[in-house]
Amino acid sequence: MASGGVVNAMTRAGTNEFHGSAYEFLRNDAMDARGFFDGTKLPFRRNQFGVAAGGPILKNKTFFFLNYEGLRQSLTTTTIDTVPSPAARAGQLVSGPVKVDPTVAKFIGLFAMPNGTGERRHGHLQFRGQGGGAGKLRHGARGPRSLPARQFTRKLSDRPAVPPHSPTA
Repeated sequence: MASGGVVNAMTRAGTNEFHGSAYEFLRNDAMDARGFFDGTKLPFRRNQFGVAAGGPILKNKTFFFLNYEGLRQSLTTTTIDTVPSPAARAGQLVSGPVKVDPTVAKFIGLFAMPNGTGERRHGHLQFRGQGGGAGKLRHGARGPRSLPARQFTRKLSDRPAVPPHSPTA
C-alpha cells in the first residue's frame, strides 16, 4: 500500500498589469513546552518565506512570471543513549560482581559517562536551508512561439551545526 498525491495546476496567460505577492511564516520555541526528556526547553526556529511577481514585458505580447520560496530551520533534538554506569565499568552489576577484562576496559572508556542512571542525554542542533523558484516567459497567446517554463531548486544545507555529543545541560 502506498500513499501519494497529485497536484494539477492551471494558470491563465499573463495580463497587462503587474501583480505580486510576498509571504512569511515564522515558528519558534516561544510557545513550546519543555520536552519530557529535556532538562531545559530546546531552541527551535523555522522561517518559510517567498515572493511571486508577474506582468507584461511587451503589451499584449510577452509576459513573465517569477517566484522564489525559501526555508530556514534550526532545530535541536534530544538523543538518549544507554551507556555503562560507573558501577558497571568497575564490574559491579545487579547480578553481582564480575571481573572486567583489561582489553574490554580500554573500550569501555570510549563510552561517554552517563548524566542519568545509565543514560547519556545529548542534543543535536541541525540547520536546514532550502530555496528554489520557477520562472516563466511567454510570448504570444498560444502555440509554438510560447516559451516553456524553467524551474530551479537549490538545497543550501542539511547538516549538524554542532558535534553530536555535546551535552544539553
